[in-house]
Amino acid sequence: AMYNNDPSFVYMDLLDFRSSAMYNNDITSNFRTKKTTGREAMELFDELSSARKSDFGIRAPAWFEVAVTVKGKGGIDEIRLEMVPSLSSYIQLLRTPDSGKIWKHQEAALSEKSLYVVSSPTVVTNLYDKIQDTT
Repeated sequence: AMYNNDPSFVYMDLLDFRSSAMYNNDITSNFRTKKTTGREAMELFDELSSARKSDFGIRAPAWFEVAVTVKGKGGIDEIRLEMVPSLSSYIQLLRTPDSGKIWKHQEAALSEKSLYVVSSPTVVTNLYDKIQDTT
């Protein structure tokens, strides 16, 4: 983390893709001129945001596609885990030039059923090291 009072965390995305991406008129992109699925809009978001996220130390160690749900109606297409080094690094990422335009693709891609969960402040990246510390 950048500061002791600015701990790392895991950001968990529970994604429900729209069947058709919903762009507002403020996006000026050839991408929206053709019929675009939510998944395609999310792929564009990933392409545009991945290098930027990496610059701020944000890593995505796991993406899971949900094929079947055991209980309920489902509605979640994908689960993503992103490791964020600090809240300040995430805020800096969102303040980079054109980040608003990039995140509009994510907004267009996802339905209101999508959920975002932030972990407790301590992130253990190597469980073996954590076990060694306690023995």
